[in-house]
Amino acid sequence: MTDRPLLTPSKTALRQLAPLATLGVELAVTALAGGGLGWLLDNATEMRPLWTIVGFVFGVIAAIVQFVRTIARLDRQRSAERKSDQSPAKH
Repeated sequence: MTDRPLLTPSKTALRQLAPLATLGVELAVTALAGGGLGWLLDNATEMRPLWTIVGFVFGVIAAIVQFVRTIARLDRQRSAERKSDQSPAKH
């Protein structure tokens, strides 16, 4: 055993990690919401399972689009932070 103190993540690190931590939940909820709406349409129109499948497919597509947008936004933020860190200090 070592006597080193436990490292705790900084607030900045947690802020950077938070959007990534929610991506999985966003993907699942969006896909299931599309399927759920399709299921409701199926019950209303008695066209089982057509609308459930269509809703789920649209939900998956929406989840992928949201995933790509979130990753692109985080990449832009990270690039901007790197540029500001690399710029010479102005006095």
